[in-house]
Amino acid sequence: MKLPSLSGSARSGRRRAATWGKSNAMTRFRCFPAVQELILTGLLIGPFLGHAQTPVTTESFAYTGGGTIAGASGGTGWAQSWQGGHLTIGTGGLAFPAREGGGLAGIASGNDVDYAASDGKQNYSTRQMTTSVDLSKNGVYYASVLLRKSASGGSDPDTDQIAVKFFTGSTQRWGFGLNSEENFFVECGPDNPTWTAAALDVALNTTYFLVSKLETSAAGYDQWFLSVYGPSNTVPLAEPVSWQLSFSGSSAATGVDLVRLEYGTYAQGAIDEFRFGSSWSAVTTAIPEPATYATLAGLTALAVAAWRRRQHLFPTS
Repeated sequence: MKLPSLSGSARSGRRRAATWGKSNAMTRFRCFPAVQELILTGLLIGPFLGHAQTPVTTESFAYTGGGTIAGASGGTGWAQSWQGGHLTIGTGGLAFPAREGGGLAGIASGNDVDYAASDGKQNYSTRQMTTSVDLSKNGVYYASVLLRKSASGGSDPDTDQIAVKFFTGSTQRWGFGLNSEENFFVECGPDNPTWTAAALDVALNTTYFLVSKLETSAAGYDQWFLSVYGPSNTVPLAEPVSWQLSFSGSSAATGVDLVRLEYGTYAQGAIDEFRFGSSWSAVTTAIPEPATYATLAGLTALAVAAWRRRQHLFPTS
């Protein structure tokens, strides 16, 4: 059956209605330039900012070289400055290995923390985080650090170790680093360590990137993990299925919030780029420097200005 055709006036009215609807929608959208600029900004910098989660606590040791770390208060996520010890600020940061998909590779920003034992006493500095870790509940926590050992000076596991450790008061709950025998380790406490020769050749004066994980359980055992990446290794984009070191135990503690940078009585070496967070990517992705954020902000401002100019010269009809 042939449908009746629209009259001229009906077709004209239909065209006017369609044109009005389209024009009205564009006019309503143009009435909110701030919304448009927000969308444009998100498209420009959203992918960059969303590439990785932000660490909860960081320390790049961006202090003046030659001084002691005691009293230094840089970084993010801390409740106080570094306390005690004879650790000194070196000149120049340690080098990250390459990361899958790009990033990390290169010298870290700021300086590092050095120590060359001379008095036969164990040296360490501590600092309290603003985040308190409740090990009695279900949770997953990650930490990473750059570490380099410059001399071997003892056979006992503790006399020449360089490590990062977490405490509740004076009781250690988590630690990882490199011991006197040039073995990497991860431990719950001094009486419950896991040692290994590692899956790579440990060399003095070589920087390694250590990533550790603590998985806590309210009902069962907690688990500690460690993976190590040398200069020729590539840090994976995603968390590895199998870690180089792992063991289970019971920490039975709440309120873990104290970080200790620890050097044995005869240790010589450096620590750099400490990070603590709740995901693998939070502690293994390069943290943009303030200058990088400034560059992004500048590029975004230029893009928005160009967009505004185009809207002025070529308004949407």
